[in-house]
Amino acid sequence: MPQWLADRFDGLEDDPATRKLIAAAVAAEQVLELVDHGVTDFHFYTMNRADLVFAICHLLGLRPDKEELPLPAGERVGVRGLGP
Repeated sequence: MPQWLADRFDGLEDDPATRKLIAAAVAAEQVLELVDHGVTDFHFYTMNRADLVFAICHLLGLRPDKEELPLPAGERVGVRGLGP
């Protein structure tokens, strides 16, 4: 783990809620950096933590319309339009 990332979690051993917020923020920062470099499609493995992926999407301003849920089998959602 890079030191900058370890530093973000330093002192949060007994604070799972804040660790979740930090994790979502770091992931959202990484997505934005990738978008800046032309990446437009992402796949998140939720590992039974859909709440964190929802938080990441919320931070990125991605909120599906109710008509879009659930996605048909095999469909995916990209983040087109997030870039500069």
